[in-house]
Amino acid sequence: MNEDLGALCVWGQIPNIWFWPKGFVMSYLGTIYARLLNSLIPAENYGGAEEYWVSYTIGSDSNAGRSVKSPLKTLDAALGRITANKCGVIRLMPGHTETFTAANTCVIDKAGIAIVGYGIGSLMPSFVLGTDVGATISCNVANVLMKGVKIISDIADCAVGVTLGANADGFTMLGCELSDGGLTEELVIGVSIAALCSNVTLVGNTFRTDVSAETGGCASAIKTVGASDNLKVVGNYIHGHYTAAAMDLDQAASASIVVTENLVVQIDTGAGLGIITHADTSGIVANNRVVNLKDTVAGVSGAGCAFAENYCSNALNASGIIKPAVDS
Repeated sequence: MNEDLGALCVWGQIPNIWFWPKGFVMSYLGTIYARLLNSLIPAENYGGAEEYWVSYTIGSDSNAGRSVKSPLKTLDAALGRITANKCGVIRLMPGHTETFTAANTCVIDKAGIAIVGYGIGSLMPSFVLGTDVGATISCNVANVLMKGVKIISDIADCAVGVTLGANADGFTMLGCELSDGGLTEELVIGVSIAALCSNVTLVGNTFRTDVSAETGGCASAIKTVGASDNLKVVGNYIHGHYTAAAMDLDQAASASIVVTENLVVQIDTGAGLGIITHADTSGIVANNRVVNLKDTVAGVSGAGCAFAENYCSNALNASGIIKPAVDS
């Protein structure tokens, strides 16, 4: 453990679980993709690669940013200094919060880096999207890892939380939370994946909309705009009121996708689609649990994939049945 990580532990701001040890897994993940997580999570300091610390509360963009004692203030400052494709790490300190107000105010433009949030509960680092409905976390470079960050809408009909361009191959998001800021502060799409953006991995994330009286301002938690080969969507929790599918993977045929161990509660009674894949997509959709409130509509659909042990229900108070039907 390096000195700065140890300092954070001594301060009591974050527990050891956030130090990225090799054996770290989220408690609710099954053994099948616990192995996947272990293969994705690197060593604490990426073998001595450069790292920058960021804290909006105590930082300054004139600081060196190389330790918790002199952090930078903004993500953009860290992105400006870190070297691409050298396995560098930007470490967001507990309580870090930034607000982005336009489409181009948060652009991840350095490939081959990690952005890691430290802190749990109210101390989990947050990116707030406001003022302009086009405000988003944008990435169009390859092999970026984002972990442990909240992304929150602070405006009505904020279009997209995380926007992945066609060149964002290998983007990986672990343990992040994407949500509405409130009833009239909808996050229309949580993660949007552009056509031809491949090898995206979404593991252990939470997507929520305000469900108290939501009238359908949100469309999908996860959406592929076109073909997205080798997509992995594993162990995510989605709960909300989505006018399209909660997980909309239906725009074009993709190859070799894996969609497994996801929990979906889709309360929209008009659309009511849970997980939908394109008819010509290949891969496997297995061991998902989907509740979708549109009666008679299956929570999981798509003709081209292999399906196994997906349990679906059209009612909140009824256990699911296997969909598609069991092979005879």
